[in-house]
Amino acid sequence: GRDLASAEALTDLVLLQSTSRPEAWHEWFLEQDLQSVSAYHGPRFDTFYMALSAAQAGCGVALVPRYLVAKELAEGSLVMPWNHAMRSAGAHYLAYAEHAAEVPKVRALVDWIGEQLQA
Repeated sequence: GRDLASAEALTDLVLLQSTSRPEAWHEWFLEQDLQSVSAYHGPRFDTFYMALSAAQAGCGVALVPRYLVAKELAEGSLVMPWNHAMRSAGAHYLAYAEHAAEVPKVRALVDWIGEQLQA
């Protein structure tokens, strides 16, 4: 409910932390040539969804992948206090048993994912 003049103003808020991305806030500030003594401080949550629930309850600001909050942003139940997106260095992997490679539904999924990545 308050306007932020700069990304640095986020340091005055509670920064909700994700245990799977302990460096996230630090990196987010660094990408904008900022330092924050509070980048590692704040409640820690095991999942992004737990951090989002805390943010919706007014407990602080969560740093999560945008696709996880698209609905909430569209509905207005969450807002982006500062519009800076950072690219993730993370990756997703598709793993299946070698003998399943020619199972039609497995092959169809692998082919579909390949098509989506090329699109």
